[in-house]
Amino acid sequence: MEHPAAQVARYMASVLDGTANVGRRERQAVERHLHDLQHATQRGLYFDERKAGAAIIWFPMTLVHIEGEWAGRPVELSDSQVFIVWSIFGWRRHGGLSFYDERGELHDIGYSAGDDAVSLVADYWAENIPGTVNVAEDQFGDVWIDAGTFRSKVEITWPGSRRFRHAYISCARKWGKSTLSAGLALQMLSLDDPLEPGAQIYCAATKEDQAKIVWNLARNMGMESPVLKQHLNFLAKSVTTKRDSYQPHSFLKALGQDSKTADGFNLHGGILDEIHEWMDKHQGLYDKLNTASGSRRQPLVVVITTAGDDKSKLWIVVDTLCCKVLDEHSRDEPPGDNRFVFIARMDEARPCDCGGLNSCRKCDGTGEIPEDDILDPKNFRKANPNYPVTPKIHYMMEQAADAKISDYHFNVFKRYHANMKVSSLSKVIHPDTWNAAYGEFLPWEDADAVCGGWDIGGQDDLGAIGLCARFETGQYEVSPETGKPDRARPIYRYEIDAKGFLGTESERDVSKDQWPNWIAQGLLVVTPMELEAMKQEILFEFRENRVRSWAYDPHNSRDFAQTLETTGIETVKFYQNAGMWTEPLRSFLKDLKRGRIRHDGNGLLSWAAQNLVTVNASKASAVMMMPDKASSPDKIDPIVAVMMAYRLATIAPRRSHGKLFIS
Repeated sequence: MEHPAAQVARYMASVLDGTANVGRRERQAVERHLHDLQHATQRGLYFDERKAGAAIIWFPMTLVHIEGEWAGRPVELSDSQVFIVWSIFGWRRHGGLSFYDERGELHDIGYSAGDDAVSLVADYWAENIPGTVNVAEDQFGDVWIDAGTFRSKVEITWPGSRRFRHAYISCARKWGKSTLSAGLALQMLSLDDPLEPGAQIYCAATKEDQAKIVWNLARNMGMESPVLKQHLNFLAKSVTTKRDSYQPHSFLKALGQDSKTADGFNLHGGILDEIHEWMDKHQGLYDKLNTASGSRRQPLVVVITTAGDDKSKLWIVVDTLCCKVLDEHSRDEPPGDNRFVFIARMDEARPCDCGGLNSCRKCDGTGEIPEDDILDPKNFRKANPNYPVTPKIHYMMEQAADAKISDYHFNVFKRYHANMKVSSLSKVIHPDTWNAAYGEFLPWEDADAVCGGWDIGGQDDLGAIGLCARFETGQYEVSPETGKPDRARPIYRYEIDAKGFLGTESERDVSKDQWPNWIAQGLLVVTPMELEAMKQEILFEFRENRVRSWAYDPHNSRDFAQTLETTGIETVKFYQNAGMWTEPLRSFLKDLKRGRIRHDGNGLLSWAAQNLVTVNASKASAVMMMPDKASSPDKIDPIVAVMMAYRLATIAPRRSHGKLFIS
């Protein structure tokens, strides 16, 4: 194992000399550390290489991996992880005494191990502040100033306590954040420096089940450690220290918004997981965790997260604050001295400091440094400091390949693999992609399967039915194992069509824009009996074109579906939630980009496709999406009905072939 000091020095040199292709935020973290080594002493701070090295060596000496290809091997931290632990545990505070006088002015005086705090305060007051006071230590060891009507407690900063009370670590996915988080939690629980008996450590997330991901990993890693098994008890809902351990009466628990836990926290350490998922309703939990450590000597709250979107309000606040800490680290009085910040992120577009010089290599004289090409493999390292060890090369290349053919996947890649903020809403079908899908239809009686879907609009709203025909191409997907066509995975081509229905009582003026053309072409039916017209159209497609299976939303058309079931039509519930929509929507967009979906120029359907906006969300480790009618610029019912039909077509059984088959 490389010596921690040598490993950190090598890492920082690679960041600064360009050997490692890093983003500017990661470079700023290194520059801040080196700047503080020169200037932070005057702010009462110093760096202890011995403590920093001990915290790093603790990982491989105590823990082993328990999952995947590294299971059973010691946890040896990567270069970026070593820098993080080196910084968090190495930076320390000189001792100090802080107190207010009768006028409300704050006073700070130095304090070292072995000093008498009572005498220091009394002597300082006698020399610098008018009036006579009594300074004494109570039965609990707290020092108080008593001047009759005025009484003030002296706050003691213990010599050698950690500088950083907060740590913000933001990297792309598959960086190893869970392993690092679990290790930090176990170290603060069992052997912090200085020791902290009765330490309360929490792994926190939006829900307790999410928080248990890191907590379970920490628990299992502890159970596999011969060292930790001597000092810890592994219970169903907590990990506790034994009475004869270095830090007795301490515990590690999982905590979520839904946890039944009282407010009486006395937090020593917290691991806050994926705060990009923390919404307004989680603000109380966040505040509680960040204000529950006032009586601790060196509490530490660690936030480890990937980037959020424009709805991730709490993450935006924290990330903006931490970027400010990095941007202004070289000031005489820099902000955020109590915050450690490490952000691995591809570079966003930003103004250049050259003033627009034509000779500038950074901006080519434009005055703005462009955003990184997030799909260029040369930039993968910027947001993934452990690449290509993890994530793997083939994994990143597969994700980038999907991003090149799907606007949705591009958005996902930008957020989770470039670690950059994205919009929660995505207009997912590019006009060029849609226009490229135009072509003449084949006879649908030759289709392998034909399925339908309907979307009943609300009151005075547009309703639609969608159709999707599936055709065999005679081609097959290539097996990744053999490199040969896999006959169990045929490649299909799909043809899609739609028809709209609008009640005569609707407030929409159908005499303007393209509405008269769509009515004349039979793409839109305006009728006082909208539902009846939709029913008759569905029955026609069932009887004449063999469209037997139909998808529908049970929320608003359960009764409508039941009336159709009596005719022999097969109805399939399609709930309008992200869990139901994510896979078929992804598949539809990918097939559209690949040229496997065709439309015949249906104007109403084309208009709806250009209106389609999706909302993106993440649930635990999954990235979810679904159509967003509320945020779309106009109606999307026809394309929604088509995609529901497409979903049924993708899972329809293959048509039988052979001499005994009768069509």
